[in-house]
Amino acid sequence: MNYSLILLLSIICLANGLNLREPIVKHLWTRFKKTHAKTYLTEEREQLRLSIFTDNLNIIEKHNAEYSLGLHTYNLGLNYFADWTVEEFRQKNAWY
Repeated sequence: MNYSLILLLSIICLANGLNLREPIVKHLWTRFKKTHAKTYLTEEREQLRLSIFTDNLNIIEKHNAEYSLGLHTYNLGLNYFADWTVEEFRQKNAWY
């Protein structure tokens, strides 16, 4: 299932008072880990990364909703760095 379809289903469910956010995030998280071969040494570390992933997913969804309104010239998507904070990305990529 592609990301746009999942986002659309989330919006429809929320509009109808159904909370399917958590299972959708879990699905995206599982797919993200498999796609990018992500593993974590402890459950605590995985929960931290899931929290960061969820925060980044919220940013992506907000930005893409604004993109669909013509407020941005580009859209965002999940990639290998979706479980990193902005600070971690900047620190590990000094060229950025």
